[in-house]
Amino acid sequence: MKSRLTIVVAVTLLVIGILATLVYMSMSQRQYEVQVCITFDGLQNCGTAAGVSRDDALTASIRVACATISSGVTDSIACNRTEPDSAHWIRD
Repeated sequence: MKSRLTIVVAVTLLVIGILATLVYMSMSQRQYEVQVCITFDGLQNCGTAAGVSRDDALTASIRVACATISSGVTDSIACNRTEPDSAHWIRD
C-alpha cells in the first residue's frame, strides 16, 4: 500500500514539474510584443502578437490583424503582404 502511494505522489510531482517547465519556457521566450494596424480592401483592423524575435512578432501580429478583414487564401496572402499602417511595440 505504501509503495502505491509513493508512486502516485512521484508521478504527480513529475507531471507538475513538467507543466511548470512548459509554462515557464513558453512565457520567457516571448521577448517581443507588437500591435499592428493594417488596412486591406477598405477595411482596417489591429492585431497584437508576441514572438521570440521582432520579425516573428511582427509577422504574427499582421496575420492576426488580417484574419478578420480578409477572406479566402488569395486575400489572406495579399493582406499578409500589405505594409502595416502602424506598429506599436509593447515589449521590445
